Amino acid sequence: MKRSLAVAVAAAALAAVPGAQAKAPQSGVDLCGASSCVHLAWQQAEQIWIGGRSQVKPVSVASPFYVIHWRWSPEAEQTAYYIPAAHALRWPTQSGTSATWMSVETSTAAAIEEAVAGLAPHPMSPPTEVSVGGRLASGPETYLRLLAGPYAGRALGPTWVDVKMRTVAPSPWTDGIMEIHMSAGGRSRLVSVDGWVHKVPWRVANHARRGLPLP
Repeated sequence: MKRSLAVAVAAAALAAVPGAQAKAPQSGVDLCGASSCVHLAWQQAEQIWIGGRSQVKPVSVASPFYVIHWRWSPEAEQTAYYIPAAHALRWPTQSGTSATWMSVETSTAAAIEEAVAGLAPHPMSPPTEVSVGGRLASGPETYLRLLAGPYAGRALGPTWVDVKMRTVAPSPWTDGIMEIHMSAGGRSRLVSVDGWVHKVPWRVANHARRGLPLP
């Protein structure tokens, strides 16, 4: 599927992020690793909510993570992620259809890591399914390669192709919310991840647009 995409980081910054604009839920949160969870009461959870320092570009190196679950109502569970290697949180926006990445203060990172002491994080597994423009790609385990490259600023002109990466167990990079787009053709080699644009090698871009394993 091709579409025009005005990549605007400022728009993402204006999206309502729970950690930036609301208090933690009164019922607290569950902070979960690979096999178990710990519950944080409101007072502990509040530090996560107010501990974000600034919006940052998406973490480009997929690594182990913890999952944060909470409910504003019995019917609506929400999920965020904490990536300890990057001291970063990935929050869903208010719509729940996209996400924003935030760095966290050192004290907040320390508090989260103290809370999960003894809890093994979720391991990051390579994608098991990737679609490019709605078509399944071969070699899906190679497609994390698209996440990294030198920052390219904003790109308002290209036509973009949607990329979706999935794993059996959702991760910050494969839960269906991360927005990944590739410039559609020619020798362009731009990739947009959650509104931040970078460049990948032309050979990587060319293989990805054709749904081939990435070199």
